[in-house]
Amino acid sequence: MNDFLYYAPTCLKILGKDGSLQPFILNRSQVLIHGMIEKQKKEKGYVRVLALKPRKLGLSTYTEGRFYHNTSHRTGVGAMIMTEADQSRDGLFRMVKTYHENVPDAVRPQTLQSNEKALVFDTPTGTGLKSRYDVKTCDSKGGKGITTHYNHWSECAYFSKNSLDNLSGLLESIPSGYPHILGTEVIKETTANGTAGHFYDHWCEMDEIRKKGKTPEYLQVFIPWTYDEDYALPVTSEQRKHILNTLTDEEKWLLRFVNPDGTPTTVENVAWRRWKIREVIAPLGFTKEDFFKQWFPMTSEEAFVFSGKSIFGISDLMAAQLECYPPEAVGTFNYYGKFVDHKEGIMQVWQTPRIGETYVIGADVAEGIAGDKHDYSSADVINCRNGQQVCHVNCKLDPDQWGAFLNHLGRYYNNALIGVEANNHGLTTLTTLKHKTYPKIYQREKLDAQGTGRKQKQAGWLTTAKSKFKIIDGLVTIVRDHDTGIVCYETIEEFKNYSILEDGSFGAMPGKHDDRVMSYAITHEMYMTKPQMRLGQARRQQVECGKVLNLKEAEVIIT
Repeated sequence: MNDFLYYAPTCLKILGKDGSLQPFILNRSQVLIHGMIEKQKKEKGYVRVLALKPRKLGLSTYTEGRFYHNTSHRTGVGAMIMTEADQSRDGLFRMVKTYHENVPDAVRPQTLQSNEKALVFDTPTGTGLKSRYDVKTCDSKGGKGITTHYNHWSECAYFSKNSLDNLSGLLESIPSGYPHILGTEVIKETTANGTAGHFYDHWCEMDEIRKKGKTPEYLQVFIPWTYDEDYALPVTSEQRKHILNTLTDEEKWLLRFVNPDGTPTTVENVAWRRWKIREVIAPLGFTKEDFFKQWFPMTSEEAFVFSGKSIFGISDLMAAQLECYPPEAVGTFNYYGKFVDHKEGIMQVWQTPRIGETYVIGADVAEGIAGDKHDYSSADVINCRNGQQVCHVNCKLDPDQWGAFLNHLGRYYNNALIGVEANNHGLTTLTTLKHKTYPKIYQREKLDAQGTGRKQKQAGWLTTAKSKFKIIDGLVTIVRDHDTGIVCYETIEEFKNYSILEDGSFGAMPGKHDDRVMSYAITHEMYMTKPQMRLGQARRQQVECGKVLNLKEAEVIIT
């Protein structure tokens, strides 16, 4: 009974789609995953898995069967299921109880305790296996000080951020020293939940290790939906001919896709996909095709990207990303405001300033505190002739230093109009620009505080709930119309993580940044409103008399 591929169909029962008890015969995907896990176990002596899955793959069914097999055949071991919600917890443990209640008497261990949250394999006198199988939600307290050997984290991309302490405690419950680590297993499996969070970060960390030619601690498992034999629709010869004559570009790519075992996708997969997309009811903000990809991804990247709650159309963002390309130069400004090439510079340049061209700049301001957890200051430059992004800056500078840098940037780009976010630390940045006598600072208009009805000018872009909605809505429009003008890859990446948050506001997903989104939103607003330069009366008379215009004395307002 040590061979799980023999044990499962012989001893375990599952509920079939018709509700009847059936032998647990592993499907194609489960057999593939089993082989990958057994290979890792043979090589390392223990199992560590990150599994990203489409819907209804059967990975939870496989994991619970595997862990039940382990705990019911070994002495003094413990298994733990961790889920994101009570309903999921109860459903998975019912599956374990179904295994236990229907396993043949000859292989069923003596049971000391069986309730909604635990199975204990022992006898009242302590002569049994002394093994147990427990289940908890990720927010449940407890778990520290115990020893477990098999951990199953189900739908862990949806675990709350408040549960991280519990999760680290659970991992510490697994023996880590040699030889006690041998035979232990951790399987973290989930459908994707956007490009943020514990699971996504862990997946990316393993990706980076693998890209360096090293073997990561966790085996990454992704099974595309086309590998599941249920996701294929039989077709007649006439239907096959029609499908092949009406293939979209995406369907042509799909038919070129090779499954993990080397088999190709089929016309039957395409037929099922078309049927499923017609059946889908997409929520607000999703096309049917995008929503299909959320539940039935073909690649891990597609799984993460399309499962997020970005306010921008994901397919549109992916199209925009195809327009991005590396900058022509990377560098910074020296003390005198001269651009110098430097591979570690904070400034990416796709087009240097050209004589006669007009530019606008939008700047988001952060505190300048080091560390990726803190925000970055960000700025973009747009060419007013064609709406193209020509420069991007993302850095950690103190607000006054950021003002000095923007002074250089604006003068470099032909004295570009600069719109600086006036909230919080932005006031320090604006003060620095004024002290540097920068000629074109965006100024907004507001009614004076005395209630006279007169308008006052105040420097900087003030982000309020109303103004934020306006500039973000402007970005939604240009993304949808495939007219962003963006050439910076990292900018589009931040767009993917910009979402509707739980409180209904806009912002970056937890653990992500939106500095590039805000700077480009402000820059685009500067470009769209096309502020005009208005001169004081005395200076206007000087201009009319043919005297030279000194831009340092100009004031910019919206007219």
